[in-house]
Amino acid sequence: MGSRIGPQRLAAVALALLVSGCSLIFGDVDKTECQIDEDCFPGEICLERSRCAVGRREMGVDMALDRSLEPEPDIDLGVDLGPDLALDAAVDLAVDAATIPDADPATVVFPAGDCFGGDPQGTFEPQDPAVGGLHVPGPACTPFARLWTARTADGVELAWDLDGDAVAEGQVPSSGVYAVGEGVVFTSAPRDADGRRQLLQVALRTGESAPVRLGAFDQRDPVFGYGRLAFVETGSDGVPGVLVIDGVGDDAPVEWECAVAGAAQWGPALGPRFIAWFEQPRGSRRTRVVVVDGPVCAGAARQQVVLEGAVPGDTRLWAIDDGLVWLEPRAAGVGNRIRRWRFADPGARVETLVLDGRALRIGARALDEGPNPVELAANGQRLAVVRYEGGASLRYVLDTVDLQAERERAVTRVGQDDDARAPWLSASYLLWAEADRLGSWRVAYERLQ
Repeated sequence: MGSRIGPQRLAAVALALLVSGCSLIFGDVDKTECQIDEDCFPGEICLERSRCAVGRREMGVDMALDRSLEPEPDIDLGVDLGPDLALDAAVDLAVDAATIPDADPATVVFPAGDCFGGDPQGTFEPQDPAVGGLHVPGPACTPFARLWTARTADGVELAWDLDGDAVAEGQVPSSGVYAVGEGVVFTSAPRDADGRRQLLQVALRTGESAPVRLGAFDQRDPVFGYGRLAFVETGSDGVPGVLVIDGVGDDAPVEWECAVAGAAQWGPALGPRFIAWFEQPRGSRRTRVVVVDGPVCAGAARQQVVLEGAVPGDTRLWAIDDGLVWLEPRAAGVGNRIRRWRFADPGARVETLVLDGRALRIGARALDEGPNPVELAANGQRLAVVRYEGGASLRYVLDTVDLQAERERAVTRVGQDDDARAPWLSASYLLWAEADRLGSWRVAYERLQ
């Protein structure tokens, strides 16, 4: 079992745009601005592990273990999500859609994850608890349950349906973010009096719940895949770190703390043989994407790329068949980027994916005009992207992207005229929250081709 390192407290997690030079600063940079040269902007080096200064250093880099992304000329420093991303907590839905192997047949109620009897498309309008118009529901269709979030008189609750009648067999107070395991669901409870959220494991058939890990921790953003649970945990040092549990719920689960000294971690993703997360050292102005080669953190080889700026602490990574994708916001609130890193290729760099009508442009500049990407979900070789259309439209549109299709025909608009939010992908279905003309929400679905 690994152990959490880093007793230093993250003294400041504030992000600020300074008027002079419009520099983005992360953390307490009056004391330390950088630890390595990659923490500084192009043309700068790190002096005495403290300050960035204009200069050049000739030094070798072990590209096998630390492959830094060379910055593009127009460096994006944005972390402010802007008004278009000020979403309800339920929109940060974190359901891992990977196939769960060797599932107990007794827990499977929707074989092959078909919650809708093979229907090509339609809407699902939960009645108990009803969704209404004050909350963007976070839907999911899994072999083990059909799930959604709803706002009740007691706050946001996670509900699930085991027989397809739109009436919940169970519901539990929730932060709105959840991950589905084999016959169980993982979700953070609402904040307690001390401001902490406890991660719970809830049995879908009985509704019985238990803490995943006891202690004075704040726990959030669970993801489940390949028999492992990953989540973000903040302890007494105030620094968030990624924790992975193998065999969660068993009599003897094995835990690995992926934390490193003096760095914040968030947004974990799980693959069949890797763990990935965002990481930012204290005082750094840049975020890294870290991939650990193996099913656990301890002692495994580590790859990383250093991004051009800071990525918000609520951003998450998504595992796809050949790498990772994520949504990288900009400070201006427009021109957000969809990013991909196919890290298994030693020569691969981080790419920008641009949706241009039916075409997928790779390596192109993000568009400062037109629909702005604000939400992302991924599974296998598919993406679901919500974009905000300004101007006269003022609506949220949803596209699916097939990364294996011909690039000129890789993007498909989901055929709905209403606002679409909170997308979710399985191997066979796309789900999303849809608002009608009166502003009431429902869950819509469409079978993937």
